[in-house]
Amino acid sequence: MVRESSGQSVKSDNAAISTLGSNADWPSLIKAAGLGGPFGQLAQNAALLGIDDGVVRLALKPEFDNLLDPKIIEQMQTKLSAALGQAVKVRFEKASSVAETPADIAGRERVDRQNAAERALGADPLVQTLLRDFDARIVPASIKPV
Repeated sequence: MVRESSGQSVKSDNAAISTLGSNADWPSLIKAAGLGGPFGQLAQNAALLGIDDGVVRLALKPEFDNLLDPKIIEQMQTKLSAALGQAVKVRFEKASSVAETPADIAGRERVDRQNAAERALGADPLVQTLLRDFDARIVPASIKPV
């Protein structure tokens, strides 16, 4: 199934976009396009399949299909066109498996930072002394990465 917002023409000169291909940095493009709110939610939960011939091809996780609204896609298209410097169409494609999305990456990075903070605290000599000498315990939920 393919969903596409049709309302904007695509320029025939797509040299800048076609060089991006599937190697485009999707999280950076989302930020550059200023995609926030519902557009940001849609973009953050979609994986970039590629940018070819003026078409931004995205795969959306099925649990976020409710975000596929023609008006949201049209606005997303406008913002991405401005960020890329030429008109593009946005197309959502069904994929058997969706690659890691920006939301997935952010979640994984959050977990990694939390784990690093917990390891650093546990390895701290002063903390080890407090744990040993005063029978103290660390409350994992109280540890916040900086």
